[in-house]
Amino acid sequence: MHKRSEISDGIWVVLSAIIAVVGLLLLFPLIGETKEVTESLTDYQICKDGNLLKAKNKIKAIDWINKEEGVNHCTTQQVLVPKDKEYETITKNMALCKDQFLLGTEEVFPSKDANYCAFCSVLEFEDQSKKLNGLTNYLATTKMPGTDTYYLTYFSDIDVKEEKITHLENLELNNVKIDTSKKLAIMFVMYKDAFPGVVEAPKSVTAFGSGVGGTVAGGIVMGLSYFGGIGLCSTLIGCSVGVFLIGGASGMTGYLIGSDRGADWRARLLVTEYNKENLKQLDCTQLEGKDSLKIQEK
Repeated sequence: MHKRSEISDGIWVVLSAIIAVVGLLLLFPLIGETKEVTESLTDYQICKDGNLLKAKNKIKAIDWINKEEGVNHCTTQQVLVPKDKEYETITKNMALCKDQFLLGTEEVFPSKDANYCAFCSVLEFEDQSKKLNGLTNYLATTKMPGTDTYYLTYFSDIDVKEEKITHLENLELNNVKIDTSKKLAIMFVMYKDAFPGVVEAPKSVTAFGSGVGGTVAGGIVMGLSYFGGIGLCSTLIGCSVGVFLIGGASGMTGYLIGSDRGADWRARLLVTEYNKENLKQLDCTQLEGKDSLKIQEK
């Protein structure tokens, strides 16, 4: 009887592993045409497993993870976005990025104060003739597959209701246009405690979430600090805002979205044009995925 129980347990372990692999195989064709599905699966799993290991064991220095004081077990995925599937592909890559970094709820980077930037994916569009300005509306009106959760809620913890969707449609968040003739970066950004690289505030920040909305001047946003021209929460009060439209003084634009749960760190997803100027503006102390990030060499 005992031996039969052990065999049964073993079968369940194998079945669970098969189900997990099948689930990932179903997910990856939807996030764009990356290199090869199997290779992308491996990259994704290595990244997430490495982050889980660090979070679980609270290890700050592991030889195979840390390289040049970095955390380079994650790579940057190069994604070709199919025509007419722009919003779907962007959103699914955002979800994948957040999942790789454990939803921003775990401390996966070293404990020192720094600006951490992880380039999860760089998207290149098949149709390069579009100017997309409906990403926030797509997030607010599209549910994650197999769930009743809207993507906007998943990314920011904002409870999506009809009146909020109407309000969102009128915000300047919709004025940010994604130029499909240029590459788009999807990043996981985290800062810890102090900002080592404080620069000028953005000209304006449009905020959405928890009753906050509209455009406000960068210099008078209460509870917000700025690094690299990007508005980020610096206090728990400021963290009531879930989505930012970025209008940097240097010309940097994009979307910053997330919710804060860590006591001494703040995590966000950043969607912005992929270029050297934006990378410099971010003032990242530490880069994730830089082994495949060639933009710095240009």
